[in-house]
Amino acid sequence: METRVQEAIRCAQLLEIDVHDKNVRGCMVAAIMCEQVHESNLGTLLNLAYTSQSIVFLHALKQTEEFKLIHSLLSKHLD
Repeated sequence: METRVQEAIRCAQLLEIDVHDKNVRGCMVAAIMCEQVHESNLGTLLNLAYTSQSIVFLHALKQTEEFKLIHSLLSKHLD
C-alpha cells in the first residue's frame, strides 16, 4: 500500500494537480484503492478520476473504512 501511495503522490505532482485539495485527495485515494490496476498505471487512473470526478460517488466512497485508512496514510505523506 505504501508503494501505491508514493506512486500516486509522484503522479499527482507530474500532473501538476493540487494535492492539498480535498477532492484531489479523494481521487488519489480512489486510484490507490483500485488494486485491479497495476501501480505503473496509477497516473493514468488518477488523471481519469481527476478529470471526471463524480461528487456523488466520491462522497459515498469517503464513508468507507478503507478510504479513511488510505486517506490517513496519504495525509501523513503530504501534510
